Amino acid sequence: MREKRRVLLLTSNFSPEPTGIGPYASDLAEIIQKENFDVTVLTTFPHYPWWKIQGGLEANEIVSNSDIEIRIQRVKNFVKNDSGIFTRFRYELSLLKSMLLGVIRLPKNYSAVVAIIPSVAAGYVGIFASRLQRVPLGIVVHDLSGVGSIESGRVKSRAFSRLLEIIEAQVLKSADKIVVISGPMRNYVTGTLHTSSIDTILNYPLHTIRPKNKIESRRSLGWNEDKFILIHSGNIGMKQDLANVVEAARLLEHYEGIQIYIIGNGNKQSEVELAVKRLQNIKHIPTLEFDEYVEALSAADAFILNERKTVSTMCLPSKLNSYLQLSKPIVAAVSRFSASGVYSRDFALMAAPGDPKDLADKILELNESNEMRSFYSRKARNFANRFLDSNNSRCQYAFWVNSLLDSGA
Repeated sequence: MREKRRVLLLTSNFSPEPTGIGPYASDLAEIIQKENFDVTVLTTFPHYPWWKIQGGLEANEIVSNSDIEIRIQRVKNFVKNDSGIFTRFRYELSLLKSMLLGVIRLPKNYSAVVAIIPSVAAGYVGIFASRLQRVPLGIVVHDLSGVGSIESGRVKSRAFSRLLEIIEAQVLKSADKIVVISGPMRNYVTGTLHTSSIDTILNYPLHTIRPKNKIESRRSLGWNEDKFILIHSGNIGMKQDLANVVEAARLLEHYEGIQIYIIGNGNKQSEVELAVKRLQNIKHIPTLEFDEYVEALSAADAFILNERKTVSTMCLPSKLNSYLQLSKPIVAAVSRFSASGVYSRDFALMAAPGDPKDLADKILELNESNEMRSFYSRKARNFANRFLDSNNSRCQYAFWVNSLLDSGA
C-alpha cells in the first residue's frame, strides 16, 4: 500500500484571521487534506487585520473539522501597526528567521511544499524546504510585494521597489508550479518570468451568504430605516485610500438621506476614526463576526469598493465575493487597469479613483434612481452566477496540488 503523501503549507496568515489571505490559506489546507494528503501548516500567530498579535493559541495544535485534521505549527514574529517600508522589512526578516527555524525542526517527511505570498519570506523558506527534501515547490500568489509597494504608497523610491521585484521574481522562478488570483496579475507575472505556465484561480466565496430582510437587519443594528446606506468593508490600509471615501462623505454632508459605514480594521484605522468623527453621515465599525457582518451587508442599499489610483496590478479584493452574493449595486472607485477594475467594469458603477467628487456624484446618482439601482443589482447578480463558483475553484486547487505532487513522483 502506497504511503500517504504529505504537504507542507507555508503562509504568513491563517485561521482564525477573519479577512485577507488567512481564510483562503485555511481553506487551501482543507482542500489538500480532503485530497487524502496529510498537511502541516507552518504559520504565525494571528495578527491581521489588527497588526497586533492575538493571544489564546498554542504554538503546536491540531485542528479537527468533521473528518479533516490539520497540524499547525505557529512561529513568533515581529508585528507592528505601521505601514512603513522599514517596518515591513523587519516583519519579513523576522518571519524568514522564525519560519526557517520552524522548517528545520519539522519532520522531513513531506512530498511537496506550497508557499503563499505576498510574504517574500514564506517564498524563500519554501525554496529552502523544497530543496532540503528535494520535492516540488508550488507558489500561490495572492499579492505582489514589489509592484504593490509602489502602488500602495509604502515605497516612494522606484529603485527600492525594483529591488523588491527582483527578489520576488527569484522566488517565483524557483517554483515548479504557480497560481495567481486574477488575470492582470497573471499578465504581470507572465511578463516577469517569460513563461505562460501559470494557472489562474479567482478568489471565491468562502461562505455562502444568505441575505436577511433589510428592514429587520437595520432594526437589529439600530440603523435608520429610511436612509440610503452604503458600506465599505475590509482592510483599512494605504491601498484602500479611505480618505477618498471620507472626503466624498463630506461633500454629501448636506444630503441627509445618505449614510456610509466603513467596516474593518487596519494600520490606517486610527486616521479614519479621527476623520469620521467630524462628520455625521459616515461612521467606522471594527471588524464584525460573520453573522453580524451578514446582518450589516443585508442592511445596506449599496456597497463601495475604493482603491488608490496608483493600484494597477495587485490582488482582487475578497470583499467583492461578499458584495456580489448580496446582488446589490456596487460603486467602484478603482483604476480600470487594476485587477479590481478589470472585473468591476462588468458589474459596477465606475467612479474615478482618488476623485471624491466623482465618487460622491456616483453615490447621488444611485440614491436618486431606482432604475439605476435595479440595473446594477442585476449586473452584480449575473456576474456572481457566472463566475463565483466555490466548488469549481476548489476543484481547480485540488487538481493543481495533485499535479504538483505528481511532478515530484
